Amino acid sequence: MLVTVVVKKEGPDFKRYLKERKCVLEINDSTLRTLLLHKSVFCHESIMKIFQSECVQLDMLLMNLEGIRYIIEVLARLFATGHTIVSEKLLQAGRLCTLWESAIYHACKSNEHGYLYNVLSLILKSIGSLLIISGFCKFSSVVLNQCWSLLELPWKTVSDKSAAGRNISGMGRQDKDIIKSLGVLNETELESVKACSLVACVAMPPSSQANARRICFFKNALAKRSDKSVMQEVLTYLPCILATVPRCHVGALVGIVKDRVKNQELQMLFVKQLVPTILAISSKPPQRVYNTKQWNVPLPYTSVVALPSCRDCTVRVDNVIVSDALNVSIDFDQEQVVKVMLQSFSAMAVFLDDASTICYKCLPLLLHQNPIVLNAVRKNIKLLIPCEQDRVVTNLFEAFRTGTKERNQSIQDFAVSAMGEIAILKQSEGVNDYVISLLRFALRSSHHVGAIVHVQMQRIANAQKVSISKLLSHYKELICNFVVLEMLNERRKFASDDHKYMILQQVSSVFGKNNVKEFLEVVKDALIPALVCHGTRQSSGVLQFVAQKYGMTMRTLLVDNFKFIFLHLVKNGQQEDLQNVSEYLKSAGGFDMTAVLHSEALNVLNLLLLHLSTHRKRVLAGVKIVAGIKRSVTVETEEDIANYLHPRLHGVIAYFNFVLLRVDGSDGILKGKLAINSLVEVMKLMGRKYITLVKMKVIGMLRHCLSFKDDAVVECTLSAWKCFMESVETESLGPLLGQIVVALCPFVEKYTEQVSAMFEFFIIENRDALLPYFNDIYLVPEHPALKNVSDVLCASNRVKKSLQERVRHILKGVRHERSDVRRDALKALYKLQIECRNELEQCMVGSETIDPVITKIITTLLSSLRGAVDTELRGLYGKCLGELGAIDPGKLEIPSLSTVRVVMFAEIDQGFARDLLQELARAYSASSNTRTQDCCAFAIQEVLRACESNNIDSLSDGTKFWSSLPADCQEVLQPHLDSNYTASIQEPVKYTTPIFKTIKLKNFSEWIKKWCIWLIHKLKQGLPKQIFLPCTLVFQHSTSPVVYMLPYVLMCVLRCVNHGIIKQVQKEVMAVLDNMAHTKEILPEDMYSNSMCAQTIFRAIDFLTAWVVEKSKAKRKGGPHKENEDIQQVKDFINEIPKDILGLAAFKCQAYTRALMYIEMFLSANQSVLEEHLGFLQKVYVALDEPDGVAGVVAVRNSEPTMQEEIIEFESTGNYRGAAALYEQIIQENPDSISYHEGLMRCLMRQGNVTFAVMHVDGLRERKPQWVHRLNAFRVEAAWKLGQWGDLEQYLKAGSVSSKNWDVNVGYLLLAAKQKNLSGFMQRLSKVRAEQMGPLSTASYEQGSYQRGYEYIVRLHMLQELEEYVIPLISSRKKPSRHSIERWRARLSLTQESFRIREPILSLRRVMLGLEPK
Repeated sequence: MLVTVVVKKEGPDFKRYLKERKCVLEINDSTLRTLLLHKSVFCHESIMKIFQSECVQLDMLLMNLEGIRYIIEVLARLFATGHTIVSEKLLQAGRLCTLWESAIYHACKSNEHGYLYNVLSLILKSIGSLLIISGFCKFSSVVLNQCWSLLELPWKTVSDKSAAGRNISGMGRQDKDIIKSLGVLNETELESVKACSLVACVAMPPSSQANARRICFFKNALAKRSDKSVMQEVLTYLPCILATVPRCHVGALVGIVKDRVKNQELQMLFVKQLVPTILAISSKPPQRVYNTKQWNVPLPYTSVVALPSCRDCTVRVDNVIVSDALNVSIDFDQEQVVKVMLQSFSAMAVFLDDASTICYKCLPLLLHQNPIVLNAVRKNIKLLIPCEQDRVVTNLFEAFRTGTKERNQSIQDFAVSAMGEIAILKQSEGVNDYVISLLRFALRSSHHVGAIVHVQMQRIANAQKVSISKLLSHYKELICNFVVLEMLNERRKFASDDHKYMILQQVSSVFGKNNVKEFLEVVKDALIPALVCHGTRQSSGVLQFVAQKYGMTMRTLLVDNFKFIFLHLVKNGQQEDLQNVSEYLKSAGGFDMTAVLHSEALNVLNLLLLHLSTHRKRVLAGVKIVAGIKRSVTVETEEDIANYLHPRLHGVIAYFNFVLLRVDGSDGILKGKLAINSLVEVMKLMGRKYITLVKMKVIGMLRHCLSFKDDAVVECTLSAWKCFMESVETESLGPLLGQIVVALCPFVEKYTEQVSAMFEFFIIENRDALLPYFNDIYLVPEHPALKNVSDVLCASNRVKKSLQERVRHILKGVRHERSDVRRDALKALYKLQIECRNELEQCMVGSETIDPVITKIITTLLSSLRGAVDTELRGLYGKCLGELGAIDPGKLEIPSLSTVRVVMFAEIDQGFARDLLQELARAYSASSNTRTQDCCAFAIQEVLRACESNNIDSLSDGTKFWSSLPADCQEVLQPHLDSNYTASIQEPVKYTTPIFKTIKLKNFSEWIKKWCIWLIHKLKQGLPKQIFLPCTLVFQHSTSPVVYMLPYVLMCVLRCVNHGIIKQVQKEVMAVLDNMAHTKEILPEDMYSNSMCAQTIFRAIDFLTAWVVEKSKAKRKGGPHKENEDIQQVKDFINEIPKDILGLAAFKCQAYTRALMYIEMFLSANQSVLEEHLGFLQKVYVALDEPDGVAGVVAVRNSEPTMQEEIIEFESTGNYRGAAALYEQIIQENPDSISYHEGLMRCLMRQGNVTFAVMHVDGLRERKPQWVHRLNAFRVEAAWKLGQWGDLEQYLKAGSVSSKNWDVNVGYLLLAAKQKNLSGFMQRLSKVRAEQMGPLSTASYEQGSYQRGYEYIVRLHMLQELEEYVIPLISSRKKPSRHSIERWRARLSLTQESFRIREPILSLRRVMLGLEPK
């Protein structure tokens, strides 16, 4: 019968056991004991009744034996999990053994071997569980003897002579009958019960008697007649047996195992058990440890015999015993066996007194002849490396020599492949020896081996994530030393030159080079110094060969590579080597080393200082040698070296920057780390006095290094930042504080310790000196490590400051050149706007005029918006403007500032040069990479030279010019007064004019750069070209300088070149204007670029017009007569540009004021065509929201107005009903024109006839399905205005709406709000807000930018209100506070009093109120 067992406290194994049998667990120990004992007694009585019956019911007997087995097994598991609930007396163990004997006897009498087999199996398994219990509660010797007697039964047959005359204790007369009955079992059944007996004996607690019986059992099991299944059990439990028997028996048992394990399956099982076997041998006498899963050995039930774990093993392994165990498997040839064996050996190495035992036993495998074994060893070579790396490599060379001698290609391939595997395992560290070993293989065998070596080199490169060329570059110094030694080896002294050059060819092919010249291109800076330092006749021959490959003389070759030769000498040579090389260069190259060193001093210094971090003493000694060439210079101390390097420091920094810009792959990473670490040493060497002068350049380099993805490089860079801050004068560090904090903040989380130390350095340690600059720190991350820093900053901000003062500090950051500083400043400004919302509202509504602080915020935001292309940055501008609201432009006193400066008399005056230098300084500070910085530095240097401002110590005009520059600009320009940048400026590609039409990517930045460069190269030689030409390098990286310079360049071109060039310029201007004016429909994604191109033309025309006016005034006051021709030439150029085209282009750009100016100029000069252009003039007045202007156009019109003109008049006066009626009339005449239908729907929407508009759209969709993409936007707008959320979702999912359409985007936002989708709402909001900034950015380039972009500021106003209202609604599901609703009134009162402006705001508010939960 089955027994259901319930337990409250159980172990993991017991849980699994009960789960498999679907048992229920919920009873305490006492209840369980009562239940189990009751069931046990019941089973006993049932069995006794069966025996007493006349006919024994064997089925019932088996059922009750099964019940007893379950009960005993459950009790055994409970004991193993810490329960002690029964004793031998309660269990009645003696009675159980008697019952089992009787059961076997009755089964034998039945003459049915099937029942006998089942009875024996159940009883033997039950005995195993009973023996486990005996380890916890002491059993009598009688009971234990009965158990052992029952376990011995399967091993005693009639043929067993040793048992023939001996009685089995406790069984008396039944002995012979039972043994005789066992003969009816077939061979399979007999082996199965033997296996059960074997498993049960393992569970016996260790004792001298138990150990002796175990040994006897296992020797019987290992007898030659044993079946495979018995052998499997033997091997499975071999570790358990070895862990409990005396040491003296271990060798005998292992020896028997060695003789019996022959077939592959048993070999595999034995090899898998090697690790636990060795642990068993090494352990102390076992204690009762119940975790039996340490080595995945399947012990019977929960055995008290447990193997020690890696951590628990305190006795080291006896190598002699280990050797006996290893010898069993060392001769196996099967690949899988070898693999498992190697894995086992690797694990066992931990427990050996001398790990070399393992490797020693495996070394023969490396010399094996069987390809299967070799393949297995190669795949698992990593398991041997931790043990005996040198021996493995030595044996691989021995195997390779054997393979070469015997011409055994498979052995050669194995040796090469195994060496490659080892190199790959070593990653980037310690690969040197293996790369050289592979090259030795390649040079000492056939081309086939060379190909295998090439494959392994490619695999090594792939493992390091670099190309094979980069791998060669990485190890070129090592490789070149090897190649030189091979070519100049004594054994090869008398070899032909061809043979030596063959070595170069072989090594070249190993690294995938097509010829020797390609190889030399990579390694010449390491190969040539190695050959020169060798200084022999043979090396001269190789050098001559290299020179021939490059088509140059040997002298030229040596001179060109002298800096590498000198570096090699400094790093590796001695004083006498320097003298020897000097003599060799004089004899072989025909030149004096001192003379070349003098001419190459700067290049040599750069290369030397790049290795300052790795060879400090030697490099400084080399610098002294270079400095000592000039006898007037005395260099002894490090201070003398710093003074000597000062004039050359800018060049050194530029060279380091050049190295850092070429960082890529692992090779580049190592060079990058070398450059950064050496930069640290250079800063320490030069000290504060000199590093302060180049601080901007160093900051640029360090900021660039922080962009690397490699953690090691970033850590080196952070150390360099710390050194930099300690190497700069404290007072000079202050103005840079904001930039440094912004650069380091992103690394606080990952590199907390390093970054927090730097913050504490300048915030806490230098608090007094840097306190005035704490205002430049706008945001500090909230991090526990920065708590002290935050406390200091908060304490500094507790000083009472007025709102105006706080705004002034933040706006300084908003105007900053760097976008990351502006980003933090804008976040701080928005935070201030929220905190001081009431105070700012009082500044706007508390008096009749708007406070100047509000005007200052708006003008600063708009002016700094120019060139902001980052989406996040634009979004922050939008948030700040939206928080202020759409203030009526008429209430703001925005100063009218000219966007252009007028050149007065000279071609290029000092005022222009001063402005240009400031623009270049801003571009230099704003540079996102050091390459841009270098281009700006070169341009600054050349402009300073052209303006003769280098001599700042004299009283010349240069001094006056220099003193007129702002202090912060002087700080940037100072290092470039004595810099010596050089650059190669190439002629531009010959474009077909107009360039605007030939640019494949119609991108504003691309067009203006190429056009300005083209103009500059058309200038004649002179001061303008001397100044403008160096700036063309800056144009490739920054748009701001070219936007500033274009009007000046254009003016110089118009004055100085021939009429043919001027005609080409006119074509370019007209191409831009025609594209804007006459293109019927410009795609939204192209609108910004086209508008910026047109705006650039407008700005240039403004500049030229102002220049003509100023020149004319000067002429009237007695200016030079020679200027007349220049004035007329520029004036003719301006007049030849049609004003009507300018007006149309300005109108399309939404520059309505400018459009009005141009159309009025055109009509004033062309009165005869007034009537034809009144329609356009009327559109301009409507766009300007000037009803009086529209009425004036109607008044002066002589002819009857067309219906289109009447519609314009009605719309301008708000008569949308009349306009709609006219649209319907026109549609009847022209039903296929979609523009009239769109006009009608706009009128219906503004009237409030939203439903009718939707019906009209639905009707059109049926008739004109091709119009769907343009009509669906009206359905979306109608749906959200009517609050029809289901329809809105359907329309938006249709996919036929423009994602750039304002009303469609509002629909997306409102639907996300209705669906409580906060993430979707915020993503769409950020996108829509950034889109509104494009037109504002375009408008910011001219006067009246606020008025021109007011429509988009209104939209920002609406988005801000939507965000404030919706986020609390989604997050807390509560309606917003009443205060936020009351704010709407104040904000609305500030807007322009116009239906066109206020109606969208009110419509959106009405829909927002409908979002509230009812």
